[in-house]
Amino acid sequence: MKIKVAGKFYNYFNAVVISTTLDTIASIFTFTAFYDQDNPDHKILFKPLSYYKIEFFHDEDTGGGLIMTGTITHHSFKSSKENNLVQISGYSLPGVLDDCQIPYSLYPLESDNRTLAQIVARLITPFHLNVITYPVVTKEASQLIAKTVAKVDETIKDYLCKVANQKNVVISHDIHGNVILFRPDISAATKLTLTGQNTLEMELAIDGTKIHSDITCLRQPSRSKGENQFEGEEDADQATNPDAESNGQGKAFKIESINTVKNPLVQAYRPMVRRLTKLSFYDTNRAALNMRAAELKNIRVLFALDHWEPISVGDIIEVLNPEIFINNKARMVLESTVIQESSERKTMTGVLVLAETFTGDEPQNIFG
Repeated sequence: MKIKVAGKFYNYFNAVVISTTLDTIASIFTFTAFYDQDNPDHKILFKPLSYYKIEFFHDEDTGGGLIMTGTITHHSFKSSKENNLVQISGYSLPGVLDDCQIPYSLYPLESDNRTLAQIVARLITPFHLNVITYPVVTKEASQLIAKTVAKVDETIKDYLCKVANQKNVVISHDIHGNVILFRPDISAATKLTLTGQNTLEMELAIDGTKIHSDITCLRQPSRSKGENQFEGEEDADQATNPDAESNGQGKAFKIESINTVKNPLVQAYRPMVRRLTKLSFYDTNRAALNMRAAELKNIRVLFALDHWEPISVGDIIEVLNPEIFINNKARMVLESTVIQESSERKTMTGVLVLAETFTGDEPQNIFG
């Protein structure tokens, strides 16, 4: 691996770890490096709080391609009788959006009649970042949103992800440090097949406490005056909840819209009900599908390799391993990877999730 800091290559480093996650803008890195206090270049490269741009590249014998573009945020210097290495870490270029709130120069916090792509571009421009919209989500990213409002103490990342989620769009980053709007292509060709024979280890990890059989999403006014608190957010279908409390006038609250989706993987009755917030602009069916998709992240396959594979987050990976109860070939999405390199070896670990985690579709049965 090769490292370039502020446009200059640096050679004396070790123990590199790069962790990349599909649906985050702040993938992270860390490495150790030798600091020569008498070297003028080192005094520039290692100066804390400089937030230098850093680029990681493959070695020439493996193509020499770019791995990641980020910003240095952390330095850890140590002095003792032994020679000590400096530990340096940071995150991908858009990681700053996870640290900062919307600048006051961009107030008001209300955004009217803008598309998702326009909202993203407006908020990231002061940080000299670019946004790229993938064709698979062009329609959703180009739809006008009547109104959204950010909170004063909300980070830019949290606000943007909240809006994108309602459009079923994933916000992430690419290796060049661009913010990207996309969704994994679950129809894409399989990049790799993993079995118990070609991995160091593989694990199926499921948290059944966070998965439900029936997920209901509703839109309902508050009790205050019996008024519709969701003015301007009407849905075509309406229903009345006969079990709702009275609004003080002997009438049950009217539910503006209600939808339930089921998870066929769950073999017990485990219902969940959620109400949309006032500023939610998607319908209850889309909301329920998104909630089921989010719960599916609690079904994960973890793997470890003694080498690096040419795969990236978002790729389709096929898994077959009866030892971990995956009895059918399962097409899964690579959600995250951790690549490590030291002077002795290279390793890769990864996490796979069901493809329906990103589509909202009914989940496939990978258990047979």
